Amino acid sequence: MKKFLSLLLAVIMMVSVILVAPINVSAATCSKTLTEAMAWLESKEGQPVGDGECVALTNAYLQYLGLRKPDGAYFAKDWATNNYDTNYLTRIAGATPQPGDILIWIDGPFNAGHVAICGNSGKYYHQNYQGRFVKALTESYTSGLTYRDGGIAPYYGVLRPHFSNNTHTTHSYDTYVYNWDAHPHYKCYQCFCGEVITNKEETTYIDSCVECQSHTCNKDIEYSYWEAHPHYLMFKCSLCDKVSTDYTQTRHISTCEECQSHNCNKDIEYSYWEAHPHYLMFKCSLCDKVSTDYTQTKHISSCNECFAESMKVLGDTDDDGKVTIKDATAIQKHVASLIVIDEEKFVCADTDKDNKITVKDATRIQKFLAALIPEL
Repeated sequence: MKKFLSLLLAVIMMVSVILVAPINVSAATCSKTLTEAMAWLESKEGQPVGDGECVALTNAYLQYLGLRKPDGAYFAKDWATNNYDTNYLTRIAGATPQPGDILIWIDGPFNAGHVAICGNSGKYYHQNYQGRFVKALTESYTSGLTYRDGGIAPYYGVLRPHFSNNTHTTHSYDTYVYNWDAHPHYKCYQCFCGEVITNKEETTYIDSCVECQSHTCNKDIEYSYWEAHPHYLMFKCSLCDKVSTDYTQTRHISTCEECQSHNCNKDIEYSYWEAHPHYLMFKCSLCDKVSTDYTQTKHISSCNECFAESMKVLGDTDDDGKVTIKDATAIQKHVASLIVIDEEKFVCADTDKDNKITVKDATRIQKFLAALIPEL
């Protein structure tokens, strides 16, 4: 009898311990991290998943995460109502989407709804919305999804997976939240995770701010140009919207007779001749006309003739590897038409690089030999 009572007492004590002992429950997480999920999602862009339906994408997504879709969910709208595994997923009505979330729209055309997945950098991955393949769009459509036939599917919210490392590695500061009260009024942007940064490259113009009113206008926005010739460019200040004329910049108007008769400039280096010598070609910034400048050449390392020229000694007209008074005499004889310096030696004889051989080239050699100038 005593043994029985002792055994009964032991059982009662064990049961009481079980009943009063605290139970530690930790939230379950899927086998993938958010980074892995985003990499999988981005790899699907531009290709069809499954049969091309929107739910085929989200089904494959959950399967990759090692999770199951909501019970009996056939239509996209079912993801907003049907039972799901609350250990690994959380359904939030009206939520602001964050990367990894499955967005849900209900009703709409055919009363089927729609689902998509929120990615990084403000992208939302849809299928069977603008084609039966995965497409990344930058509009969240949380105000409602509009179809081509005009039907609208109301936004419900999200189904949020519990990732094993539920953090994002790259912040996306896409949302403007406020600007500094003090001048300069820098703009501040917020990441979906809540972190806010200040962008010191962007400011807001405040009408009531004395310092803003006394600022120097910029030319960030090309606004227009003068209708009359010359067609000076006009710019709008990005701070105060004031419009000003820049008298140093003009626009070429193809229908303007005065523009058509202008002298082309060489503002834009366009290209160069493929054949040696590689004369430079320029494009006029006013009319886009391309012309060749025969006074300027380009050295091309892969060109044999350019390489040979680079090995020549400036001023050495007789190819003896050094500059002597003989070279100056040869240039003088060439100028006097007593001899002809051929094309090969032309580069060496043209000591002042004006693309012609004159007595000035001989004089430069004489000054160099007399140590009156340090180099040719």
